[in-house]
Amino acid sequence: MFVQDLTAGLTYQDLPEDVLWVLRRSLLDTLGVAAKHILNSLSLVSLRQSVT
Repeated sequence: MFVQDLTAGLTYQDLPEDVLWVLRRSLLDTLGVAAKHILNSLSLVSLRQSVT
């Protein structure tokens, strides 16, 4: 049995509140790290190189 077989019919309402809390916190953490480092000088150099 594959994971996709177990989760194919899963809805948001099926998830326990503690799982939702971890998911929300992880998403906010990821967005915070991305926002913090987006203006990092190395990021800007990489961005300039990818655009040109």
